[in-house]
Amino acid sequence: MDVTLAEKVQAATPQGDHLTSPGLLDRTAWRDAALAWLGQRLLCVPLAYLGLWLLVRRPMEAPLPGPSDLYHIWTTWDAAIYGDIAARGYTEPAQAAFFPLFPLLERILALLFGGNTSAAGLLIANAACFGAFGLLRVLAERELGLSAARRALLTLVIFPTAFFLIAGYTEALLLLLSVGTFLALRRSHWLTSGVLAALATLTRPTGVLLLLPLTAVAAPIILASWRARDWHQVTQIGTALFLPVTALAGFSAYLSTRFGSATATLDAEQSATWRHAVSWPWDGLLRAGSAVLHDGIGEGIHAGLDIGFTLLFLVLALAALRLLPLPYGLYAFASAVVVLLTPTHIYDWAALASNGRYLLGAFPLFYVLARWCEQRRLLRLLQPIFLVVLIGMTLLWGTGVFVG
Repeated sequence: MDVTLAEKVQAATPQGDHLTSPGLLDRTAWRDAALAWLGQRLLCVPLAYLGLWLLVRRPMEAPLPGPSDLYHIWTTWDAAIYGDIAARGYTEPAQAAFFPLFPLLERILALLFGGNTSAAGLLIANAACFGAFGLLRVLAERELGLSAARRALLTLVIFPTAFFLIAGYTEALLLLLSVGTFLALRRSHWLTSGVLAALATLTRPTGVLLLLPLTAVAAPIILASWRARDWHQVTQIGTALFLPVTALAGFSAYLSTRFGSATATLDAEQSATWRHAVSWPWDGLLRAGSAVLHDGIGEGIHAGLDIGFTLLFLVLALAALRLLPLPYGLYAFASAVVVLLTPTHIYDWAALASNGRYLLGAFPLFYVLARWCEQRRLLRLLQPIFLVVLIGMTLLWGTGVFVG
């Protein structure tokens, strides 16, 4: 895996920017991660508050937003659902669409906040985000070199939906676990990679897609080990592959006892609440396109952004298959296929809703952007566009508008 990528990137790496192998606790990498983490919050948190203060209509006599409002900004929508599951457990079938690791961690850490599960969720998300930034920065330097690693991290920080890494959502935790899986896999730490992939599976349904890179790396090794009768290696790799499947089966078994259906997650996704359904690849794009042409201005802008995010998702995933080693490409492409084939069917303008947010977990896409941005012209084009859209979406997020 290492040699293949090194050969692919060496010619494209700027002169003098040699591939290195920083340790997991490399001070330069974690300093970059800390600056990125802090800078993202110094930008997005005031912007969200500014959106609430400036854009929300309120009676003249009403008080201006206070600290509690700023807290509420980051604990709404899905974050509130996770907090409710953490506090009361799975009480409604629709909640089966939300996987258990994040609310379980919230329930445990809520002891530090007097039982406030939403506050615990904010701590988990922001701590996971810092860890994800650090590990992504380390892995990117090992794979692409120092300059590209910094570009990958910067591109992630200013990506238009990156403010979700601050909210009490699962994006930061999934990012942390998926990058950790690849780091462990890169060193052939099979059981560690299997455990991390299993935890990612319990974080979001798409976490199970980490089985694809695991299998891609493991298949030739397990075949060679079988022929050599190295049963210890076969057992280790087999266990690693089995763990994510076991995690998914275990959650399904729990839901079966709770709601009487082993397919409760699929039932919830297809219910009137979410109405996700497998469709033709072009279905969501066509319906969102129709909303751009025929719905109101707000719905049209929302649908247009979702189309842009979805197409970017697909283009980057296809590029990942060509530019990155197979494990990275498979994970990125499978993630894109899932969002393309499972649009929502509530409203046409929301057919591709949240695809920009889902892109955050498919971290190899940011490696592709880092490679592309070696061309200064593209770098100067993409970064201002990303930053402007990030500012606009964060302002709207602060008002309570659904943006993904």
